[in-house]
Amino acid sequence: MPVSANNEVSLRGLPDRVVAEILYGVQARTREGLHTTQFLPQHQEQRQQLLQIVSAAEARGQARVVEMNRQVLGNLEKIITLGQSGATADAS
Repeated sequence: MPVSANNEVSLRGLPDRVVAEILYGVQARTREGLHTTQFLPQHQEQRQQLLQIVSAAEARGQARVVEMNRQVLGNLEKIITLGQSGATADAS
């Protein structure tokens, strides 16, 4: 179960599928132009968690899980790059 503290949410312990769906939501939000540097540290942490999920799935031979999460990882990389470049389109 996600634990929220100080406006941060940990995805640790959630099933891989749930993490992927949450990250997909982030992806969809960004695709709509709604992103901000405010959440850059959380996106970077999510990236690390996702890399661990992909690595574990590769070790278990779960090709579909790897494929699905690599797609989400690619979109998360775009979010992080935008945040690092300072290119934002904050929602009002």
